[in-house]
Amino acid sequence: MADGVLECPSCGIIVGKWRGGVVPASRRPLGRTEGRRDAGTTRPIRVVAAAIAGAALLIGGYWYFSIRPRARAIEDPYYGSNPRSGKTLKQIASRVQDFDVAFKLPGSPIGAATDGRELIVGNRNDPWGAIRLKAVDKDRISSELVPIVEPTYSQRLSLNAITWNGKQYVGLTTGSWFQTEGEVFTVHDRSTLRIVEWKPAPKLVGCLAWDGTSYWAATRRNTADSPDPALLYRIDANFKVVSTSAAPGVGCQGLAWDGRRLWFADVFSDSIHVIDVSGESPRVLHSENTDISYLSGVVSFDGDIWVTDYDKNLLQRLEPAVRIAWAGGASAPERRSIVGSAAGKDVAALQRQLRSTDWSERMRAEMELQSIGASIDFDRGENRFVDRKPDDTEVIDWSIELRNGSLYGSWRVWFGPDVFKRGEQSGVITLPQFARYTMTVQSPGGSKVEKEFEATAGDNVMNEVRLADASASGEYRVDLFLHVQFVDADGKGKILNRNTTGLTVRQ
Repeated sequence: MADGVLECPSCGIIVGKWRGGVVPASRRPLGRTEGRRDAGTTRPIRVVAAAIAGAALLIGGYWYFSIRPRARAIEDPYYGSNPRSGKTLKQIASRVQDFDVAFKLPGSPIGAATDGRELIVGNRNDPWGAIRLKAVDKDRISSELVPIVEPTYSQRLSLNAITWNGKQYVGLTTGSWFQTEGEVFTVHDRSTLRIVEWKPAPKLVGCLAWDGTSYWAATRRNTADSPDPALLYRIDANFKVVSTSAAPGVGCQGLAWDGRRLWFADVFSDSIHVIDVSGESPRVLHSENTDISYLSGVVSFDGDIWVTDYDKNLLQRLEPAVRIAWAGGASAPERRSIVGSAAGKDVAALQRQLRSTDWSERMRAEMELQSIGASIDFDRGENRFVDRKPDDTEVIDWSIELRNGSLYGSWRVWFGPDVFKRGEQSGVITLPQFARYTMTVQSPGGSKVEKEFEATAGDNVMNEVRLADASASGEYRVDLFLHVQFVDADGKGKILNRNTTGLTVRQ
């Protein structure tokens, strides 16, 4: 230490000076200086304090956003992922040949299973995981969206297939969620659907069923024309492959056991195969091409065969007489018209019914117009379960109409006030903040037109907005996409993406 100078013995920073050794710096007011020579003596202290504060902030942020969620996930893998509130779904008439009734699902279904009391359907949409379905009465079922989270990194995952083995649900998903290649089987708790363990699965399997003693699985190629062999697997209770045979299709995305036979749904050919596996080798009893696009699951429940698709997001029941015929129990009934002949019907009157406030009347009119090949010039979508949360969005009502060679749209879309609060973001990465929605029109030739609209808080109502030219014959599809990026009350950047079920018209 030099005369008149007080230094920190560990870091060498000057912390005080005095003249003639009269008053030590420790006894003088902090920050006091004498003359220009001493004016900057406190600056190093401020720099050190700022550095310490910055380091503490970075360490605290890393703990809060990285370490804390993982620690919470160890204690509770479903931390932050509670099931969403349920909705009641009403039975509707199926529009598809050989199917009689249907339910519109609040997600994008893939794979289906039952424990005899409920249906579990995989969900390809947010919050991923599954859709839990339970009967309310003969015409209604309740639905609940249940996230499924892998326990190591607390990532929400989607299933490609699911079955019930008598004690637990067993799923099928991609191994990348578990830091491994290929596909894996996931074993789930019955009540919560939490993953309790996982096992490696054969390459490219896309469906799963349990016959009481063993599992069955089959190939789902990435593309229909890929060179990978299409195989049907028999797998024991410990997930070891027992035997393989040729599969009747290359895109199995649904497999179910009805007590005697396997029902095989192929996504590439839109076909269903019924397979007898009681002999030395599997034998196809019946194959049928369906009018359902993107078959994504099949399940045997209460004696009936139900299938899912992720084109229309429907759960549909195969007509009992058709089911019996396909299984080899009777002659197949004549292929019916869903609504019968509409010859002689007043087309203009039916088109007026398309605009009815009664959704069932609209559906009947659309089916009759379709059966006689008449133009369907109006379509409408309604949300009967609006839940206006301040930090969410909802499509309440929207419609499209063909008129005078153009396609028009009208809508009522709601945006919560909290998504417009422009707060300061606490994370290292900041998101641009906005709220908007986009109308996308796909014309019969495949071309697309997009129109983007900026949103405002509350109801966004627009009527008869011209969306695109519609002079060509064929089907027009319109999709409505909501996209919001905002900062929540905790300063976290959040992204909301909402897709609605598309509306279609044709001429």
